[in-house]
Amino acid sequence: MRPFSVVFYEWVSEYYKSASIGKNGDFYTAVSASKFFGGSLAKLIIEKLESSTLTLPLHIVDIGGNNANLLSDIIDFLESISEGVVEHCKFILIETNATHCTDNRILQIKHLSSFTLENNAIFIANELFDALPCEIYSNGKILYLDSNFKYDFLPSSQRINLVAKFANITRGEIPLSYFDLCVELIKSNPKNYKWLFLAFDYGDKIPQNSITMRIFHNHKVESLSKIISNLNLYFKKSDITYNVPFSILQKAFSEIGAKEILFKRQDLALIEDFKIFDLVQDFYNSVPKALYVRESNKIKTLLSISSKFKLAIYSNF
Repeated sequence: MRPFSVVFYEWVSEYYKSASIGKNGDFYTAVSASKFFGGSLAKLIIEKLESSTLTLPLHIVDIGGNNANLLSDIIDFLESISEGVVEHCKFILIETNATHCTDNRILQIKHLSSFTLENNAIFIANELFDALPCEIYSNGKILYLDSNFKYDFLPSSQRINLVAKFANITRGEIPLSYFDLCVELIKSNPKNYKWLFLAFDYGDKIPQNSITMRIFHNHKVESLSKIISNLNLYFKKSDITYNVPFSILQKAFSEIGAKEILFKRQDLALIEDFKIFDLVQDFYNSVPKALYVRESNKIKTLLSISSKFKLAIYSNF
């Protein structure tokens, strides 16, 4: 039998090769909702440069973006709201399953392990961590599956038990993969450049002590516990996700010497910290009214989606 994390990895690796993202796709993200998501990130980048929190030249790295849309939006807005910034930035998409990037402004890399920082950086991970492997944990045991998807809960390792104890989780998801990613992040930065890491995802710090793993199939949500006896019908064919345990994510970053500098509901962060409405006002002053109204409606959708998500920002300085 294999631990659930191995099955999960195989599942998402295959599923995301052909997943459709957007309004008419399998799922809908902030990037799909409005270009102003990327615009607000561009505005934050400018603020960090103006305050000398970070300096040029700068790497702007999207990890797990599936495609180059977010980075393209960031570049377009940086070109619109700043001078002399884009020329001193390097834009990198790290994505295993991405199709060939046609935007020649963006460098595409398959794995973080193949990347080395050459300057200060901002890392962006939009709905990455809910797609990283995890174990299904229940009172000292984890879920195992055989090749026929028959399942059992067997004793978990000491490491998993320690992480569960730290996070006060008696039942739920334990993603050791977060620690693995942070180790790769350290390896990518041998010269110790400064970086910020922005993680946008669905979840919380307070444990629910319930299994949140779920499948999206034909635009319906099914809990793992409900379909586990027929998991083979959904394997690699449906989106699978879980609530990110941000307390474990914070611990993973703390173990590489990084600190959390912000944890907030995503919509509030876009408004209060990214100043998205200031960006919208600038947009209003420079485009036809009809275009402004259309884009404003998209921002309403963006903020509605964002109210269900959290943003955590980690810093290594």
